[in-house]
Amino acid sequence: MSKQRLPIPEVEIQRSIVDLLRLLVTVNDFMFFSVPNERLTRAKTPEGNARIMGYLISLGLCPGAADLVIVSNGKVYFIEVKSHTGRLSLHQRKFAQKATKCQAPYVVVRSVEDVIKFLKLHKIII
Repeated sequence: MSKQRLPIPEVEIQRSIVDLLRLLVTVNDFMFFSVPNERLTRAKTPEGNARIMGYLISLGLCPGAADLVIVSNGKVYFIEVKSHTGRLSLHQRKFAQKATKCQAPYVVVRSVEDVIKFLKLHKIII
């Protein structure tokens, strides 16, 4: 009888990717940061959440923005982290289209290995 593997939650995949990037940034010339765009509100009512979201959007919050942003050699790269079965929301699809239109590389990754391939493809790491 074979063991069935449990799916890895997106948050755990992103933590692993951030751990990798923190190591790589010490020996490569790039910077990165996360965009904490989800679950920002904890108001007790939907009206309170709408008010908080409106406020954050007025300050520049961008619904659908990628989870991670990398800057290297004067170029911006967007990384959206998804679980094995995760799908892009409508806002995320719109953001991806806009990034592509602006000639900013955008990728959906599901593992640390996917990130390494992306970084190598764009010569962010050797």
